[in-house]
Amino acid sequence: MAVFNDDQFLLTLSDRDYRSGIAEAIKVSLIKDATFFEWLERNTDALVARDMDTMKYLIKRCAELHLNHIAGLDPFEKGSSRPLDFGHWSAHKLEQLTNFKVLHGEAVAMGIALDTVYSNLSGRLTIAETRRVINLIKK
Repeated sequence: MAVFNDDQFLLTLSDRDYRSGIAEAIKVSLIKDATFFEWLERNTDALVARDMDTMKYLIKRCAELHLNHIAGLDPFEKGSSRPLDFGHWSAHKLEQLTNFKVLHGEAVAMGIALDTVYSNLSGRLTIAETRRVINLIKK
């Protein structure tokens, strides 16, 4: 199996579709790499402006994080890979309920926000940490 990333394809996407894809990067950064999350915070403006060098780094880092995660002993996500579902438990239902008017990445972003608020309410995240996640999603 192979995965091809054609960065020129990104130039054909609407702003909504383009930004929707960034939600998955936020997800994997929160699960796997705090430094990458900080990079996303610092580079939000460049990503929104469609700076291709910045986007190429995002794509590469996401691919590395996913590959390292699923190359382990749980490729079918039955145990240790379950964290990749972060933000998704509600996203798939939201897509269905809106007859797919809400894009997958938009639904994932909403799911991440929901999971983040739950984490705060259950004492796992501070309000400052919660605001950082929500602010990044909003940008």
